[in-house]
Amino acid sequence: MTAAAQSRDLDYLNTLRDYYAENRRIPSFKRIAELMGFASKAASSKLLDRLEASGFVERTPDDDAWMPTSRFFERPLMDFAVRAGAPDMIEGRQGEHFLVDQYLVRQPSRTMMVPVKGDSIFAVRAGAPDMIEGRQGEHFLVDQYLVRQPSRTMMVPVKGDSMIDAGIHEGDIVVVERTKVARAGDFVIAIVDDEFTLKELGLERGKFVLKPHNPAYPVIRPKDQLELFGVVTGLIRRYQG
Repeated sequence: MTAAAQSRDLDYLNTLRDYYAENRRIPSFKRIAELMGFASKAASSKLLDRLEASGFVERTPDDDAWMPTSRFFERPLMDFAVRAGAPDMIEGRQGEHFLVDQYLVRQPSRTMMVPVKGDSIFAVRAGAPDMIEGRQGEHFLVDQYLVRQPSRTMMVPVKGDSMIDAGIHEGDIVVVERTKVARAGDFVIAIVDDEFTLKELGLERGKFVLKPHNPAYPVIRPKDQLELFGVVTGLIRRYQG
């Protein structure tokens, strides 16, 4: 397969990932043809055959029904850490992909997801322990909870401590949705003088600034145009191992 064909299939895969994030299923051949602009369902079948060969989907007994594999949920891991301090480029891992659930869940048979406050089976109050009535028999995928638009989402390692008072620590991984649009108060990955940094987007006298959450660091007031890489939509931290 040529590089151009591989790139097209990656675009198709990202479209399927977005569809799955919203509908929790792989679309039918007919729906795939509509989404991709294919002339026939046969083209949809060939696409899924290629994605199966690459390990992204697998067949079910129903010829027109497919299931995602774990690789389907791989998210791009930024090939450098972004400094939550002075802007800086940090050497990092190259070309990796990241599975959120595998990173957080080491022993699935002994692991449960417990919201601090909510309406699932066991909610835990941030106070006296309490059992709260909620929905029964649900299952939870961390990736689906954190990632709204897979095709626009990257996982970005954090380096530095300038956001520590906002609860963002070195070694955390932030979930970043690629966008050029953000509002004051959003946590963003910004490009300042050709370098990346993680800060809160602020507004001073009609101009955007980048605010740390650590008094040891100054507010960054870009001399030139401020370019956004993306908005932080979630945070991943593992407390053991």
